[in-house]
Amino acid sequence: PRFPVPHIHLSVPENAPVNTRLAIEHPALDPDVGINSVQTYRLRDNYGVFTLDVEENESGERTPYLIVMGALDRETQEEYVTVIIAEDGGTPPLMGSATLTIGISDINDNCPQFSDSQPNVTLYGNSSLGAHVATVHAVDMDLGSNAQITYSYSQKVPQPSKDLFHLNESTGTIT
Repeated sequence: PRFPVPHIHLSVPENAPVNTRLAIEHPALDPDVGINSVQTYRLRDNYGVFTLDVEENESGERTPYLIVMGALDRETQEEYVTVIIAEDGGTPPLMGSATLTIGISDINDNCPQFSDSQPNVTLYGNSSLGAHVATVHAVDMDLGSNAQITYSYSQKVPQPSKDLFHLNESTGTIT
């Protein structure tokens, strides 16, 4: 058996439920027929969260499917690299392999966290309008647009307070 490409890439969203099935593109090819053709696939390392299932079509071709068997978290592990092995039914069995890279794609599953959840600020009565009062800072562990933070006042903040202090929605600076 021979894989048509040396590297196979799959993308799985980090919220993929257990038993999610993903067809592995570029399955192994074998010019032999019958028992001497590809009979099975396996992973060298399944990381405890993946397994393979093989489906056979009417013409006898076998397609491997990656099955998610455990919870995924992109913030913990972005990528899994293993080897997929195809084995025929000959005696002795012949094998072919390819590198399988499983990328875990980000979803917006983390809330921003403030570095200081209750900052203390002293503001003097003679402070001028527009003077820097404080800067709040938050971090989101997601990626890309899922990690972008926009600062705004809570609905619990009374309108007169919002009118007195300007909050920069991009920087978190309060003036």
